[in-house]
Amino acid sequence: MIFGNQTKKDIFLESVLTDYFGSNFINVLSQENIQGYENGHISKEIIQKYSKDEYPYYYICGPEKMTDSIESQISSMGVSAGYIVRERF
Repeated sequence: MIFGNQTKKDIFLESVLTDYFGSNFINVLSQENIQGYENGHISKEIIQKYSKDEYPYYYICGPEKMTDSIESQISSMGVSAGYIVRERF
């Protein structure tokens, strides 16, 4: 799970999600640079770094502008639309 937030304090249920996902819980902080967390926005490079071939589906949830951007990046990786699921809020 790649989870984008502005700051560490914005991470919803961090300890619960860390317990559940373990090392597969990746946090990307756009307004802080903290060791152990990715910095910036969710990008193609970050998605590729943490993607695993055995899990071909991508679930994107968030505001429309963000989900549009991430879907475009995933599509540019050659992932077909049938493997991308979006939920906007």
